[in-house]
Amino acid sequence: MRLRDAIVSGALAPDMRLYEQRLAADLGVSRTPVREALAMLDAEELVVSENNRGTVVRRISLDEVQENYEVRAVVEGYAARLAAARISRGQLDDLRALDEEMKQAISGRGTPPEQQVNELGRLNAEFHQIVATAAGNRVLGRTIQFLLNTPLYARAYHAYADLSKRASVLDHDRMIELLGAGDADACEQFWREHLYRGRDYMIDHLDTGEADG
Repeated sequence: MRLRDAIVSGALAPDMRLYEQRLAADLGVSRTPVREALAMLDAEELVVSENNRGTVVRRISLDEVQENYEVRAVVEGYAARLAAARISRGQLDDLRALDEEMKQAISGRGTPPEQQVNELGRLNAEFHQIVATAAGNRVLGRTIQFLLNTPLYARAYHAYADLSKRASVLDHDRMIELLGAGDADACEQFWREHLYRGRDYMIDHLDTGEADG
């Protein structure tokens, strides 16, 4: 969805008012599909419909970032602890393959920035989900999947500076090593630290006043 991508990437900034007629003209469609798309985005909490202002792009708050990453650090850290004892050779191979794909995506020359960051976000979500699946706890897996589908996660990689993206990928190298060694304590601690670093990247982005939400 082009409208969703524009919000997630920050092309449509937080608090921007969205006019159906103008969007329809920009997208070359009638107002009906635009109205339906805005309703879907409202359900995703990417926009907010207000009585007096119409529809505006929702701004993600500092509190929301703190709360989301605090929960993710605890839940995904515990998943990493369980995965240390349960991960299969095939799952480790899948993580290594994703890690290589992410490195290629970051270094890929000639790739449009929007395409690059979308690909990084997709691969990163896959990496985290494999760790969650390796934990062997279905409730835990569903919880992490829900957290990876939030509007905040969708915007996360768009908020990261280039160095932060590279640091995040390097963390994956270390996580693979720890999982391969079966060190449960180290896996849990490191994965929590990884997520707290992600929280800090987002907070830094919000503090600069450049936040896309």
